[in-house]
Amino acid sequence: MEDGTCILTGEQTLIVRQKMPMMVKGVPNTQSSGAALTSFDKAAYQSHGWDGTKNATIGYDSSVIAHQALDILLRDDNHHYRSGGTVFVFWGLQDCEGLNPKLWSDPAAVTTKEIFTVPTLLSSLPGKQAQKRKFYLASLKGNKGRIALSSWSSRDREEIKTNVKRFIESQQCAPGVKAKPIWALRNCAFRDPVKEHTDKVTTALIHATLFGAALPDNYALLVCDRICAEQDVLKTYDRAQALAFYLASNDSTIMEKLSNLPTPVSPTSEQIAFILGRIAFLMHMAQVRAQNLPREETNVSRSLRTFSTTPALMFPRLYYGCIAHHLVDRDGKNLGYIRNSLDEEFGKFGACFNPASDLPKNFNAKEQSCFFLGWGIRRAEFFQKKDKKDNQEE
Repeated sequence: MEDGTCILTGEQTLIVRQKMPMMVKGVPNTQSSGAALTSFDKAAYQSHGWDGTKNATIGYDSSVIAHQALDILLRDDNHHYRSGGTVFVFWGLQDCEGLNPKLWSDPAAVTTKEIFTVPTLLSSLPGKQAQKRKFYLASLKGNKGRIALSSWSSRDREEIKTNVKRFIESQQCAPGVKAKPIWALRNCAFRDPVKEHTDKVTTALIHATLFGAALPDNYALLVCDRICAEQDVLKTYDRAQALAFYLASNDSTIMEKLSNLPTPVSPTSEQIAFILGRIAFLMHMAQVRAQNLPREETNVSRSLRTFSTTPALMFPRLYYGCIAHHLVDRDGKNLGYIRNSLDEEFGKFGACFNPASDLPKNFNAKEQSCFFLGWGIRRAEFFQKKDKKDNQEE
């Protein structure tokens, strides 16, 4: 070792010369013996006559503290979350706070007061206690003997509380539906998450959950594409919840806009898509009930891709087929509940709106998401259990 200026502290001190004083275990795709935060042991790292850690002069004490801290974070469930080839580590400067591990497995069970945890494992962690309201997140990936820092972010802890609350509440968009963990929302976008690359989606979901970042349109398109490809009728609601979180991450007032329709003022394109999704589900169930189908395979479910992307093209055909053939069952009994529900939904368009001629030609990612969210919420309402008094009145 030799004297130099530490790039972390700016102090004149002993610096690491060739090799880090310790290795860190627990980062995916690293060796079993561990990996170092920095490495300059290859000829490719030599530049302008610099070799070894002269490229980045790190003080010995700073290096030891950094590696010790990371090692502790990776051993404590309150301070890391591993997904695929990435591990996310997080910590707060207020009493070395972590996050409740239930957030990653059962977010519906986490209250606002239980988001942050103070584990005893970190009570001896070295470092100053300045800026106590800050909370940090780092994304790490491994490459044999080295650790790559993919991203680094920080937020005020109160912001994180607000963002986690939005993550949970946005998914509780329908009766009886509980918030799903991040891994479930990630899987909504992939047919086989084990084989397909999912790290980018996981990172985007975590940044949206903790830091309030907007989920990209590509995530919503992946979810919608899987719904259409599998003719999913949203029995499990997972994908509707994924789209609800996507919409909320881009617009915190989206559910208010969708539920409080400005009748008789003309609805927005997103409100149109939402109402049309509700109507599409009712037409779907009309065929299921009218023909007493053992499986929910209908004209609507088979046309989900076209219906959700080019509504003006597909809606008239499906609607007139429903009116002509699917509002009376095989015994000649009128499906009054579905007929009345359809009339109610059409009334939300407003008096001046004509669905047969005024529907948009195309839906973008947000509008497609609203379409399937409307479908999912209407489905939950349709199958919601009613008390005996309500059943007798019906």
